[in-house]
Amino acid sequence: MKMLPASAGLHWLRQGFALFARQPGALSLLFVLWMFGTALVTLLPRELALACALFLMALYPPSMMLAYQRAANGERVSPMVFRDAFKGKRLLAQGVLAVGYLLLGALAFKLMLHIAGDVLVQLLAGKADMESEAVRNSAIPEAVLAMMAVSAPSTLVYWFATTLVNWNGAGVIKALFFTVVSVWRGLKAFIVFAAGLFMLNFAFSALVMVLSALTGAQQIVLSLLLPMVATIVQCALYAAYMQLIGPAPTPSIDTTA
Repeated sequence: MKMLPASAGLHWLRQGFALFARQPGALSLLFVLWMFGTALVTLLPRELALACALFLMALYPPSMMLAYQRAANGERVSPMVFRDAFKGKRLLAQGVLAVGYLLLGALAFKLMLHIAGDVLVQLLAGKADMESEAVRNSAIPEAVLAMMAVSAPSTLVYWFATTLVNWNGAGVIKALFFTVVSVWRGLKAFIVFAAGLFMLNFAFSALVMVLSALTGAQQIVLSLLLPMVATIVQCALYAAYMQLIGPAPTPSIDTTA
């Protein structure tokens, strides 16, 4: 099994920026529509909201990957990718992966609370100040790092495995196996990729602070920049997927769904 060089991580980031630049408005719009959809779901009754949330989570990665594939091929991207990526016969397997991803996310959050203790609970509830001595002396930084250590790999595996199920018709176990093997092949590249994302996040935070200070409208600045940054990261994940796993062997539109 040939391992990818660490430099591939930076190459994925460069490809992500280049792919986003092809259709920045259309690709960012897809992220905004999905966020709007998830916000609407919270207004539904609890059981129905949970079912709809699972459906949206299962559909989101393959839909966005299809959008990035079309952008890379020079095709026009539209919200119709959500319809085109829907394959009813594969939705159950995608749903199983979504449930597993949610459970890992809950585990990561519980781990963070366990490490940080009551201080984090009070901070999240607005009962503690960031500048208080209790917060400064707490283990919140270590707790956040622990949560990221669990959530980041699980997000990567979920993104790739769900796309494998949708594009290639792989079963859950097979998709997870090939995803883990592919991620292991690119482990050094993903470490460099993570370091690049850290720098990107630092630059994004600095840009938000500067623009917010100039305009006095932090929420507007965030609402404009967040979809762009999130989409660039996902475009880079698409580049990683294409190098590690490859394109779908079947047409992008499933007429039998």
